[in-house]
Amino acid sequence: MIKIIAFLFINMWAMNYAIGTSGYEYSLIEKPNQKIHLVKIDLKQYSISLVSAHNSVFGREKVGDIAERENAEIAINAGFFQIGGNEDGRPTGTLIINGQIFGLRTTKHAVFTIKNNEPAVQVWYPKVEIKIGNSQIVPTAYNKFANNSSIILYSDKWGTSTLTAFKNRNEIIISKQKKITGIAPHGNNLIPPGGYVLSLPKTYDTSLLKIGVSAECKEENNYHLFDKSTSAIMGIPFLIMDGIINEKLSDSEKHARTAIGITENGKIIIAVVECMYTKTPGSLTLKEIQDILLKKKLSFNELKAAEVKKILLEELSDSNNSEGITLKELANFMSEQGCISAINLDGGGSSSLYIHGKYVNNQIGDKDEANGLEVVRPVSDAIIFKKKQ
Repeated sequence: MIKIIAFLFINMWAMNYAIGTSGYEYSLIEKPNQKIHLVKIDLKQYSISLVSAHNSVFGREKVGDIAERENAEIAINAGFFQIGGNEDGRPTGTLIINGQIFGLRTTKHAVFTIKNNEPAVQVWYPKVEIKIGNSQIVPTAYNKFANNSSIILYSDKWGTSTLTAFKNRNEIIISKQKKITGIAPHGNNLIPPGGYVLSLPKTYDTSLLKIGVSAECKEENNYHLFDKSTSAIMGIPFLIMDGIINEKLSDSEKHARTAIGITENGKIIIAVVECMYTKTPGSLTLKEIQDILLKKKLSFNELKAAEVKKILLEELSDSNNSEGITLKELANFMSEQGCISAINLDGGGSSSLYIHGKYVNNQIGDKDEANGLEVVRPVSDAIIFKKKQ
């Protein structure tokens, strides 16, 4: 009886929240072993944009922190990224914000794009070349650590310098005005604000390149990558395209997931699905145990072993029995909500839905980070929504 009352209360709260809020609706859909947070947003009343953590290639922020500093009412996690090491937070695929490249995948892939507040799900195969006088140079990577054979284009979002090996590179410095201002027979050069550095292997012949000549980024396909009105984030994979569900989607692995889609009338649909990743007290590290006690303002010295065990069991146990969702199930769900296009964003421990100053979904640590613990994982970037004035 108590569970029934609680269920009705939750759904009444969601309904009132939707009715009392102009421009978007939030609801919690509970199925057996499944919890789906659903948001429907009217872009006539909300603006949509992509934001990178710290406005940089590197580093991570919590979705809520990004939303607060951007004064956004609604925010979700977005793209995939590296965790740990000296590449922590670096996007692993395409991330373009207002025509500025943070990361770019050159193989065929799906993206969620925003252009003049108009969203779309597309398949991209970017091909970019740097036209310098009569020469054309094709980068093999963007904003990545260099190896000896790679040709890499660095934007100022990478950092103040290329961080490349000093002895093994030739680097072309390109100003914001699209002119070559330097040709360095070494690496680790400063990146001009608003400009680029084209980093080449030591064996690359730069004798025909001259200071003062124009250097422009040209793309073979018409994606408008460098247009200030263009933003894009890679998703893996697309769920629905032109009203047709992706027939290659897996129906085997269930995870916490974040998806975004678009209806025929241009409304945004967001689905954030919870998944409970379990962990036993015996599998906790000493640091994890200390963190749990610290959160409760307790210490080992104040507790007996039985008391510590009880606290850990309470922390790890949760009434949330959500088992997540497969990609195929997620695509079918988005289709049922009226989406004619939809894409899968980063999920697992990254899945975050932040509305009006609070996280709506229960976040449970993924298999690779804080497994089974209630954590809010910092992410590389977020999609945010602001109420139009």
